[in-house]
Amino acid sequence: MTHAELAKYRAKLNALVRRIGMEQSSLRHEALGGEAGLSPGEVPVDQADMGIAEIEEETAQSVLQTEEEILGECEAALERIARGTYGKCVACGGLISHARLDSLPYARKCVACERRIQS
Repeated sequence: MTHAELAKYRAKLNALVRRIGMEQSSLRHEALGGEAGLSPGEVPVDQADMGIAEIEEETAQSVLQTEEEILGECEAALERIARGTYGKCVACGGLISHARLDSLPYARKCVACERRIQS
């Protein structure tokens, strides 16, 4: 992989890390009970509001967990760039296609190995 290609993927990964970092603060607020549509500290009035607030908290927690996992994958990909192993499948050692890295810049495995693992 060329230096220009690595620079492009490094920039994509860094942008993703920044975006996730910004989103995490609002997700943490929601996951800790900051219900949408209610003022801070305001308690839901009826059971329907309480149920909606609970679902929103659970959803925010789930999204936050997923984003934390993606953040970890981005950081691992940046480490692979630094080590010179970025773009190589961790399972078979083959090259990961540029199309895959363009859509999933933190991919660890080539499509064939990913499919084999998911089957």
